[in-house]
Amino acid sequence: MRKGIFLVGLLLFAVNAYSQLGKGSITPSLYYTGGKYSNTMSSSGVDAFALLGLNSGDYIIGGFSTMNIDSSTWSYGQTTFVLGAIGNYYPFYFKANYGFVKGTYNRKDVVYSYDDNTNIFNASVMYNWDLIYFSFYGTIVNTVGYKNVQSLQTGLRANWLLTPTTSLSIDPLYSQVSDERKLFSLGGQITTRPFSSLMFQTSGFIGERAYYFNPELLTIYNQDETQTLLWGARVEYSIWGPITLVGSYQSTKFSGYSITYSTIGIKGLITF
Repeated sequence: MRKGIFLVGLLLFAVNAYSQLGKGSITPSLYYTGGKYSNTMSSSGVDAFALLGLNSGDYIIGGFSTMNIDSSTWSYGQTTFVLGAIGNYYPFYFKANYGFVKGTYNRKDVVYSYDDNTNIFNASVMYNWDLIYFSFYGTIVNTVGYKNVQSLQTGLRANWLLTPTTSLSIDPLYSQVSDERKLFSLGGQITTRPFSSLMFQTSGFIGERAYYFNPELLTIYNQDETQTLLWGARVEYSIWGPITLVGSYQSTKFSGYSITYSTIGIKGLITF
């Protein structure tokens, strides 16, 4: 029932937003990510998103991704769907996201497999005060499969526009997992644009979190192990008008192993 109400709300928002289409934009993007694990495993994945911007300042976003992890004795395939909307009621902004993740585990040496099904519900409210954006958000991650688990995440975010080209954000997060883990982390991000065509970004967190859903990137770290550290960098370069190349690198640690992710991608911009 909760899932149905959430989706109906997003659909009604989309219908209302579509009626406002007088002038807007579509930003499609495509990414490839390769992952290397400290325990010799590897992963690969493809992500595709489309962001619809409306003349009212509202946004609708949809995304689809696939990811595969391979080891010598087993494999794990995962498919993710996301849908989100942002409503502009300046100085307030309201955002809602829904995601569904389906994973399939297969043994290579014996006949054994199982499925994981994860529903993600995320909502936030943001307030703009003199070029400082304050956000409060909450996320519910509910997984049914090999391990039935629920993660409740509550976070605050403050984003300061330090200069016309540089911003800083601070993001404390509290997570409570149904297996009695209570976790706290502190994240941060610095973004700068030395030129209009070039963007640098560095981000990370310290502390502990689990089943973390990133409401900005619409991605989830749904490993069961506790995530203890992350740092990364991202570069975007506009090579021609509406075409932007993207590259990023992340290094993250979980209890028992670590992973490095490398991503390349491309973004476009279509106005109407």
